[in-house]
Amino acid sequence: MPSKQVRIESIDAMRVLAMLAVIQIHTPWYSKVNVTSLDAATIADQLARFAVPFFFVISGYLWTSRCASAGDYWPRSVATSKRVLIIFCFWSLIYAIGPSLYVVRQEGLDSLIANMLSVVSPFDAIKVITAVLQGTKDHLWFLPALAIAALISGALLARRQERALFILAFLLFAVGLAGSAYSDTPYGFTSSFNFRNGPFFSLIMFCSGYAIHRYGQGLALLPTGIALAAGGFVLQLFETTWIHQQWGTPLLHDYIVGTYFFGLGMSMIALSNTPYLRAK
Repeated sequence: MPSKQVRIESIDAMRVLAMLAVIQIHTPWYSKVNVTSLDAATIADQLARFAVPFFFVISGYLWTSRCASAGDYWPRSVATSKRVLIIFCFWSLIYAIGPSLYVVRQEGLDSLIANMLSVVSPFDAIKVITAVLQGTKDHLWFLPALAIAALISGALLARRQERALFILAFLLFAVGLAGSAYSDTPYGFTSSFNFRNGPFFSLIMFCSGYAIHRYGQGLALLPTGIALAAGGFVLQLFETTWIHQQWGTPLLHDYIVGTYFFGLGMSMIALSNTPYLRAK
């Protein structure tokens, strides 16, 4: 049995900061962000982008901390994904009820049924996959992405395929970059699928949390985290500006290369349990 884990209080403090960052990204104010110039609002957007990677990395770290042996990885991943998907289904239902009642009241039951059937008819594979990976509200994408990352990690680690897991995570991340932030560049491609969904972004973050727990015992987490976070943030600004200037791509992205290092660094700062972040 794994030993009882000591609570890392700095994770809780960073969670509060990350939650505020996620709320900031989803406020109506964000519709006014200038996506063609590197102004204060755009920089504020870039600063908030550590939050989602942080949640993925910490989830991977804490998931690994509960696995004492290879035999624990798959059962833990199933338990984690089940818990997460129950929350996902519950909130998808909640978000569906209000608009559904409104449609029924305003336009009748036939209109509601027609709206529901429009998801699958005419059949569009990407539309159906997106509905499965997002639910009934865009911001719910995080939950299936986390569940998929846990299941893939558990399945491969249970078979002692750690190297294959890291390679897969890197390849999916590269495909996601090519199909999203870098889609306008010669290195990318255009697709109607949002590569923020699924494992393209989540798996590499989740695996990084696993790697920190597995191999980071002798690592100076606080200085390393500060260096990675600062470097990642600067890289984010450079990437967004470069892509925009070269190919006219808007400056707002769910993730780019710098986002990985930014989120990883902030996660390391949280895991350092520095006294500056121990706030009960």
